[in-house]
Order: sequence, then C-alpha cells, then structure tokens
Amino acid sequence: MTYHNDQDQKDRLLGFFMKHMVPIFFTFVKDSDSRSAITTCFVLSVQDKWFLVTAGHCLEEIECLITEHGYRITKCRLLDSLGTDAKHFEPIPFAYESVLTSHINDNANFDYGIIAVSSYYRQLMEENHIQPLNEDVWKLQPSIADFYTLLGVPSELVNVSNENVELVPALFHVTPLAERPDGFSETDMPLFYGSIKLGEGITSIRGMSGGPIFAFQQDEQGRLKYWLTALQSRWLPNSHFIAACSTKLLGEAIEAMLTKTPEHG
Repeated sequence: MTYHNDQDQKDRLLGFFMKHMVPIFFTFVKDSDSRSAITTCFVLSVQDKWFLVTAGHCLEEIECLITEHGYRITKCRLLDSLGTDAKHFEPIPFAYESVLTSHINDNANFDYGIIAVSSYYRQLMEENHIQPLNEDVWKLQPSIADFYTLLGVPSELVNVSNENVELVPALFHVTPLAERPDGFSETDMPLFYGSIKLGEGITSIRGMSGGPIFAFQQDEQGRLKYWLTALQSRWLPNSHFIAACSTKLLGEAIEAMLTKTPEHG
C-alpha cells in the first residue's frame, strides 16, 4: 500500500480499524430538555457470538439517566459506516432497551460493558463490512509489542445538529507503563497502564472510554500484525496517564458464560 503523505496514511489506518468499531448514538429527552451522547463501542466475537463492548461506566451512565434522572431514549442508532469498505451510510435503528446488556464497574478492578448482538443486527453490520475482533486477536497476545494505539471517538470531535451527528474517530499512540501511576487506585488485577500522546488540536480523550487498545508487532518482512489488548477505562487529564482493562479476561469471562448458557438471544 502506498501513501501520499502522513495524513493519508493516518486516514487509511483509521478507516481500516473502524471496521471493528460501531459507536452508538443516543438521544435522551426529559420534558423540554434534550441531550445526545455517543458511546464508543467495538465488536467482539466469542465462540462466533457477537457483542458490542464498551466501558462499564458508559452503560451505567445511560442507566442512571433513565432510572434516576427520568430521561427516556427517543432515538438510538448504530453507526456502522465509519470503515473504509462501508456501503450503507444510514445508521441502524437500535432497540437498546430491548437488548441484553450487562456492565461491571467497580472503579478499581473492572470496567466492562457488554451488549449482546442478535443475528438481525449482526447481519446488518456484516452487510456493511463490519468485522469482529475474534479469538485470534483477543485470546492470543504477543510476547513483545512494538507499539500500542488507542482507538475511539473523542467528544470534542462530535457535532450533533438537529439530531444529525458528525464525528471524527481518532487513533492515538500509547506508551505502556511498567507500574501503576499515582492517581489510580491500587488493585491486584492486571490492568494496562499507559501514557497517551494526544493528536494536534485534541485536548482530551473524553468520550473514548470503551475504546480498544491494540498491540502491534512488525514481522521480519515488515508486515504489521495487531492484537486487541485492553479496553480504555480511566485517564488522568493532567498527566495523560490511562488505565485500561484486559480484553483477554473479558473474552474468557464471556466464554465461560456462553458455556453455561449457549444462546444469548
């Protein structure tokens, strides 16, 4: 593949990885108040079952808006047209309150949000060339990675007008840290810690919670391979340090759940 410049390379790389991403667009209404939100999600496959995965606190915030603050969802859409090979550009209407969701968020240890994908939604996403991250990339991990990146949708790159949404996904370099930085709670869980380098004009990664962190390794022929390593959970705005949850642990937990309950709907 030949690139004309660095921006061309970045755009193509983003387009390639967005085939794994399906952000969810929500509109909430309470009386005369209306608000919108984008939740960063990626598609995970476990035993050939599809799941939309995000941070647990993202689903918890949606639940809180509805159950504690009295908002209702008036529109929910799956944004599955951000990949290079997308053919259909109308978002998919999504019956969020009718699907099976689960979230675990205890701040220090776990921050997982899981949405089961039915065969109906899977077929629609497959028709738009969405590809899940399967066991080949979440269960197997490289012994050494050459570099890491975080993919997601920063809130400051989202514009909502008249219930139409425009967004710009972002891919940021992450430098792994060997030890837990000050500012994060102590835990025995194997979290991924890193330092993130923001792109030009970007001041925050707010909105990127739930985004996948990929590990890359270059082989002897110069070809890049990638693996799903972690799910973005928390960050320290002043230092740009991040804490992310292991996606291998998540995949194995879903695997165990499917063994007990073969069908998820």
